[in-house]
Amino acid sequence: MHGADRQLPLGNEIFVDHVAYFAPHMVEAERAMARLGLTLSPFTPQTSPRGPGEPPAPVGMANRCALLERGYIEILTTTGEARTPLVEQFEAAVGRHAGVHLLAFSCTDPHAHGARLAEAGFAPQPMVALQRTIETEHGPDLLRFSVLRIRPGLMPEGRIQMLAHHTPDLLWQRRWMHHPARLRALTDVALCVADVEEAAERFARFTGLAARSRGRGRVIETARGRVALLPPGAVPGAPDVRPPCFAAVGVETADLDFTLAHWKSTDIEPQIRADTWAVVGAGDALGTALAVLSPGRAPPWLL
Repeated sequence: MHGADRQLPLGNEIFVDHVAYFAPHMVEAERAMARLGLTLSPFTPQTSPRGPGEPPAPVGMANRCALLERGYIEILTTTGEARTPLVEQFEAAVGRHAGVHLLAFSCTDPHAHGARLAEAGFAPQPMVALQRTIETEHGPDLLRFSVLRIRPGLMPEGRIQMLAHHTPDLLWQRRWMHHPARLRALTDVALCVADVEEAAERFARFTGLAARSRGRGRVIETARGRVALLPPGAVPGAPDVRPPCFAAVGVETADLDFTLAHWKSTDIEPQIRADTWAVVGAGDALGTALAVLSPGRAPPWLL
């Protein structure tokens, strides 16, 4: 295990909360996640609250999530309900390449981080209150969270944001957390960048954390989860696209041999493997390589 064994940060902690695959075709994404042995939560459109007494406004986006013991993996798509800047950013991103385009850090006080990001030159946008009506075992309820985004383009790797969860028990429902491949925690994110030192300095300013040398690049170690900034060619199985891009996601498994046996049953062959990890190439993982790791082990790009 890397970092805290809980879903939410405390005090000044920052966690790697989730990554999001941008999926123009949700049905294809659902099939890919099923082959990888991940259970997804129900399809849920996103909305934003309006004034008192008014119905919430559609954002034009919807998701399904693979909810893990620590963090989650989001599959994000458009609904056609609204034409918003988020929809336009989504379309531009998938026009470049398939795969992960979003990394969210969780915190306890996004307003404080907004002030810090402004001082660091990131031009944070106004705080966004997002909500989704979600089904629970006791009927529908309202999932709520606050999202802090910065001006598009300041982090060219993708949509890098901070958020705070207000209703975590509604998101991480136990009934959606049983995964056939026994995957259980989001631990690592690898980004391919053209200039490691420049990207490391920028991510250090964004997170307020040090970017330390490790392997062929730099690593931001949060209180739960790591973000690696690496040159092209440093991540096995990474998509063959021009940097910057999300090269790989690292997920801890309860049992590596069990995970590999499940993948064999769904005709997924790791591109490369070792005793404590295996990597599925981008072609089998929605456009971004997926590394599965034995408990407490590092991914190959950090060795």
